Amino acid sequence: GGVGSDTLVAGPAVSAQLFGGADPDVVTGGTGTADLRGEGAPDKLTAGTGPTVMNGGDGPDQLRAGAQTSQVTGELGDDTFMFGESFAGGAIESFGPSSITDFGIGADTVKLFTGLSVHTGLGTTAVTAWDGATDRGTITAANGHLWDVANFS
Repeated sequence: GGVGSDTLVAGPAVSAQLFGGADPDVVTGGTGTADLRGEGAPDKLTAGTGPTVMNGGDGPDQLRAGAQTSQVTGELGDDTFMFGESFAGGAIESFGPSSITDFGIGADTVKLFTGLSVHTGLGTTAVTAWDGATDRGTITAANGHLWDVANFS
């Protein structure tokens, strides 16, 4: 992306590196491996269906993990990390083991999709989310943050 707000979307079945600019950006991965970066300002990054590394950069970012997301970084700002919504939207989706590298820098929160809640792991660095019957994915705080119920919305 360049000057001004950008919308960047990776194509199907390709590996992609998508970088937003200094202004608010919307960056979306595809079905291949993706490296998504927001850089400065409030950005919205959405993982596709392939393995994804996301970095929001400065500003309050919204980072929506996908089925195979492996590493998510918010950086500076009050970031929202979203888990469990299908790529198409509107339905619960299991998500791959994901790690947040810098949870707690700013007033960060984890938003679990409607119908999901923390099943196990409060007080540790790794929590498992479930839908009341099935475990849907694990979120690890790679920086050693111990999860608390107040971290989730």
